[in-house]
Amino acid sequence: CTMSSTLYGYSQNFLYLQEDTIYIFESEKSVMQCYTYGFHNAVALGSNSLSTMQCKLLMGLSPKRIVFMLDKTLDLQNTYRNIEKLLPYTRMKDTIISFWDWRQNTSLPDKASPSDYGGEILEQIINTEVVDYEEKMGVSH
Repeated sequence: CTMSSTLYGYSQNFLYLQEDTIYIFESEKSVMQCYTYGFHNAVALGSNSLSTMQCKLLMGLSPKRIVFMLDKTLDLQNTYRNIEKLLPYTRMKDTIISFWDWRQNTSLPDKASPSDYGGEILEQIINTEVVDYEEKMGVSH
């Protein structure tokens, strides 16, 4: 299928995606890994670029928070572009947009997904290395 028109894990995790936080990964394997760790609120882009249709799918769930968890050493400008693409869809909602600032991580190898090394490592990353975009960039929507 055309990955830009869907989100991997959307239908399987639909009930959990409507709760609070949605984690967005690049690859489908990350969603499957998260599921085995008990994280049922993950989806994958199938790439590292968010499409307009994917923005609409995400915001149709009315999440309180969206966290981009793109692979380590992917240029953060790519993450920022994805966030900037999503921001107009959050204008009428109080959705917080965050991202994994992999620069804070010295233990995972380059190109690692934050889900590759188990649930404990993923939880540690979520608790200590995820930053809110607006705070980091000094902007508001």
